[in-house]
Amino acid sequence: MPLPYSVSQEFNNSLPILNQWKLTGTEKALLLGLALQKEFDANSGSDMLTQESPEIEERMALIASIDRSLSILYSDIVLVQNWLRSSNSHETFNGSTPLTFMCSGPIQHLQSVAALLAAWSAGNY
Repeated sequence: MPLPYSVSQEFNNSLPILNQWKLTGTEKALLLGLALQKEFDANSGSDMLTQESPEIEERMALIASIDRSLSILYSDIVLVQNWLRSSNSHETFNGSTPLTFMCSGPIQHLQSVAALLAAWSAGNY
């Protein structure tokens, strides 16, 4: 059965971002809120989305929002990758890396990072 259009379209938009961030298969699956049933394959990962999920769709939209904000803040993808994997002293992250924070919690962690980066990219520190 084909994936619902909204999920597969959002997935197709998010996958290049996750690849550009150079995430592992496990990190991709955790960010998307997918149960790890098998190794996440960047070329055929869409088969893991077996049903429509509003939370998966929201996670993908948040990932796109985070990427847009990071693109405004950092002109080079290497800087984005470093930001994702570097310890951060902001109270949101409490010394952990942004990627660890986003992967280790509920969707609210992605929402917090998206809101924080949207404010930073708009010049509101």
